[in-house]
Amino acid sequence: MQVFELIADVLARRNMPANLKFLEVALVQASRPLILVARGDLPVERWERRARVAITKLERAKMAVVDYVVAGTLDFGEAQALVDGIEDAIARTADEIERMRLLPELREWLAEGDPRRTVH
Repeated sequence: MQVFELIADVLARRNMPANLKFLEVALVQASRPLILVARGDLPVERWERRARVAITKLERAKMAVVDYVVAGTLDFGEAQALVDGIEDAIARTADEIERMRLLPELREWLAEGDPRRTVH
């Protein structure tokens, strides 16, 4: 995940070690359901639920970034880069959920055997 690379860069630039535990935990928690989804062996209903759980955890990670800015652990530029990366992951996950919702309709349409359709 690109966000983990951003965290590594932020930590490498610090003179004193920074503790981003809450952000890291939220990201790890978001990655677990995404890994299960990526395996591809879940039914669509469970796939969507796991993906939505990951989005919730990613939203929690964004809130952790805000808390670190307030505490002075991250500056605004670092925080914005992290939030942008997290929002990108959220958007891509949401796009995949929408794409998967179309598949059952396509399966029905293909199963109907409509002679007018052309399948390439």
